[in-house]
Amino acid sequence: MLFHQLAMRSLRTMVRVTPRFSRVLARSSEQLALALNTYLQRASSSGGSSAADTSNKRTAQAGGPGRLCSELFKLGETTTPLDVVRLMNRHGFLSDTAFQALLHELFTQRRMKQLEEVLADANLGPAELRLYYRARMDHYLGKPGPKVATLMQLLHSKEAMVPPHQVVGLVMEQVVREEDADGLEEFLAKEQRLVEAFARDSTILGSLRLLIKKERLGAARDLLVRHLASITPRRRFYFLEISHLLFPDGLPRFGIDRHPGWRQVLEDFKARGGRSGNGGWDKLCQYLLDPLKRIPPGDQDLMDIRIDASEADRLNAYILECLESRRPCSLVRLGDGEAYAFESDDIGFGKPELFRSDNGVRERHWWGMELDEKRRRPIAASVREAVAAADIVGIPSVYRIIRDAGTDELAFGANINHRGLGIVLNAMGRQFPIEGKRFTEERCNQILFTGERLDRLIAAAKRTVIVSCWSRDQLARTLSGDFETITIAPHTKVAHSCETDLAKLPLMYERISEQVRAASAPGHLVLVGAGLIGKIFIEEARRQGAVALDAGAVLDYLSGFKTRSIADLV
Repeated sequence: MLFHQLAMRSLRTMVRVTPRFSRVLARSSEQLALALNTYLQRASSSGGSSAADTSNKRTAQAGGPGRLCSELFKLGETTTPLDVVRLMNRHGFLSDTAFQALLHELFTQRRMKQLEEVLADANLGPAELRLYYRARMDHYLGKPGPKVATLMQLLHSKEAMVPPHQVVGLVMEQVVREEDADGLEEFLAKEQRLVEAFARDSTILGSLRLLIKKERLGAARDLLVRHLASITPRRRFYFLEISHLLFPDGLPRFGIDRHPGWRQVLEDFKARGGRSGNGGWDKLCQYLLDPLKRIPPGDQDLMDIRIDASEADRLNAYILECLESRRPCSLVRLGDGEAYAFESDDIGFGKPELFRSDNGVRERHWWGMELDEKRRRPIAASVREAVAAADIVGIPSVYRIIRDAGTDELAFGANINHRGLGIVLNAMGRQFPIEGKRFTEERCNQILFTGERLDRLIAAAKRTVIVSCWSRDQLARTLSGDFETITIAPHTKVAHSCETDLAKLPLMYERISEQVRAASAPGHLVLVGAGLIGKIFIEEARRQGAVALDAGAVLDYLSGFKTRSIADLV
């Protein structure tokens, strides 16, 4: 019994490295060493073996799992995954493939601090794997990332530790993050075969958006046409929005007509995108597509803001008019994460405990902590009030739903994003009113708050206040005009880069609300980048007569951190 307790305590840290070790902990004490050895040998042999793998296997066989386990038992309660990985390496159990599996688990579980510690140890694993995961981590955190020339070494490496399809996406994402249109065109020309074979749809979409932004329309059209020719008709729906932007008269060869407006796109996708009678498809239509039809047609409908430039102009003019006439106005944006604020009782998929679990995942992702119901309820209620009072609401567009739908028939509700989207879209007209609101897409901030438009808003405002984790100095690197800041604790993704040690946002948002209230008045502009809780600050500012806008990740961008995925980066 004592042996088993010690083993459970010392090996418990391995669960934080990879869930597969939970199977080890479930074994009896007599078989712990054998189970550990079996797991590691299986991890070493999966996907092939390199010379380093063979060498490590010989070392492991010489030392045996017994010595590894005996040293694991000596580790204390403060043992970290890095301690375990180093010990495995010392005893020859850390093959290249096992090391890759460990890095993958740390990354997918978003244990960035622990991943950073492992990557910083040059004695662990191949340099190629450390470089690859360093780049992935930097992209996730919004950091600049390694140089493209360095990443290119992975693409043509003789060892080929990282598959080409992963490297192609990594290199293209880095080029897009650097907004290097010349470098992107050069890469597309030089590695055309690899791009056509391995680039994901999301990577192509992000690349197209960069080329459009840099006015390389010929290159963008060439890339789009080549890619459409290589994918199925179902997958072509993924590129409908960008196709209408690049080819306003349509692409008949690929079944893409002149842009008919998002409502017709919705009907076309329902008719051609899936099979009626398939449970997953029918629920996707019921819970994601059909709720969009509740948006009243007319001037309040601005859901084609990316394609129709006049919609962006009209919305921007409305916001400017509110500022100049000293009239209160608020814009809030709702993605799948905002499902946190709405009730799921009338949703016909998923169980209540699953939705509660989703909110726990969101809390850990946003704030690095989980809340009890006593803290969770008032936050959700205040966010609902902010959405109900908002003048402009950004919601997921039909194009995002098409992209998130994927290319396969799916078991709807098995995906946290789908569940979130379903709850948010079904709240329209039920948990918050539709009448009197302007509706646009949730990523409208990337269109409305460009440098020139933002400068005009700040110039028109009597006073500008920015609520975010970024300091005035960080924002002033790219933002002109006079503004003040109210500083909050950061999202976990950018916690490493914000110059603040404030308490986590759920613990002090009421105090921030008081600051926002005191700083707001008619004619004031309040820009907020604070995630879900930011909606509460927006409503506080609107109540005081200000124009309060959900700027979101645009404020990260202004501070030098591109925190969105490649499909929404530009």
